[in-house]
Amino acid sequence: VGSLLIESYERLIRIITEKKRMEKTLEESESKYRLIAENTSDLIAVMDRDRSLSYLSPSYEFVLGYE
Repeated sequence: VGSLLIESYERLIRIITEKKRMEKTLEESESKYRLIAENTSDLIAVMDRDRSLSYLSPSYEFVLGYE
């Protein structure tokens, strides 16, 4: 019973560690692409499946006057 408990605990630690690593990687990726989108002169738009705009880069306001 003791060794089973230790194995379960070790597995839980590995799962939590991997989840934290994946969260950090996702945060870094989001930050990188947000920085690019917010500082490019290109017009960037994100549209959902309903064709509603969920994101317009700041360049839209500068180029087209949209807010």
